[in-house]
Amino acid sequence: MKSNIDKPIITFAIVAYNQERFIREAIEGAFSQTYSPLEIILSDDCSTDHTFEIIKELADAYQGPHTIILNRNDKNLGIGAHFNRVMELARGDLVVGSAGDDISVPYRVERIYQAYESTKGIAKSIFSNYLTIDISGKPLCLHYETPMQSEDFSPNKLVKKDSLISGCSHAWSREVFSVFGPLITPLTCEDMVIPLRSALIGQIKYINEPLVMHRQHGINIWNYKWHHKTKININREIEFTRFWLYEKKAIYMNWIKDLQIMGKISNSREEELRCLQAIVYNRLLDIEEYIFMLKAKFTEKAIIVAKHIFKKGMKFQIIRHEIGFFLIPKIFRMYMIVKNKISDLRGLNDTGV
Repeated sequence: MKSNIDKPIITFAIVAYNQERFIREAIEGAFSQTYSPLEIILSDDCSTDHTFEIIKELADAYQGPHTIILNRNDKNLGIGAHFNRVMELARGDLVVGSAGDDISVPYRVERIYQAYESTKGIAKSIFSNYLTIDISGKPLCLHYETPMQSEDFSPNKLVKKDSLISGCSHAWSREVFSVFGPLITPLTCEDMVIPLRSALIGQIKYINEPLVMHRQHGINIWNYKWHHKTKININREIEFTRFWLYEKKAIYMNWIKDLQIMGKISNSREEELRCLQAIVYNRLLDIEEYIFMLKAKFTEKAIIVAKHIFKKGMKFQIIRHEIGFFLIPKIFRMYMIVKNKISDLRGLNDTGV
């Protein structure tokens, strides 16, 4: 969609859930964007705190040049389904994603548009470097120390390396949804599904400039290692391992579906797509075995672990993890506690304490 000044409408979408402490800064970053024409979607996933009240207050008071779209889901959808909802609302040629606890610099959308134009629209995903900040906003470090290259994001490399594009700085073309449809949910890692779609029908472009301040704190499951290692954090690490099994299953199901759709679109890439589907399908079978073991009897688990031990090329650390996590979880918990204490002591020695 083109405006009367021949620049495309871009959508800046903030997806929020229970982020009352940070949402104001995130929205102020959106309102400060220099690009125009810009529509800003402020979408709350049925928060149980005051997140939506703050969003509505800021939206009602806004008098700037951007178009504001306010949305609150009737029930909590989860990240993947929330992005599906955002794509139903979005009108922009490009959608710039943002979490309710991160902060975008004022020229973020402008830089993304320039990168998109430099590829003549071939780039279907664009992401940038970002600065990690702590819970109070104190800068910690840049995420990427060296520039990324576009060839690092071929479909083959994305699948084989389980490559993760930085979701906090990610923008994508609406084509990735018009071609492949909505995300299969439940899904948390939309940033492992959308980039593969982009690589299949176009390119992925990296901007070596920090355009986002990504907040790192211990509230989210992704940051379970952020605070000092305690028994609670060991529990969260085990909880995360269980969560990640189901998440990988969702990712692989999305990948298989999207590869199948691409196969119907492009007959000339049949061999490439068939090989990628085989890789993903085999991984999915392994993940389904692991998920089965979460509730299986001990003997059933032991049979599966034994089969994996004798599988050619099985790495020792993976075998050790399977035996501990699935067969003898109490010993695995003790092992993780000792491992983390040793890691902490090494960290203290490295700092000269």
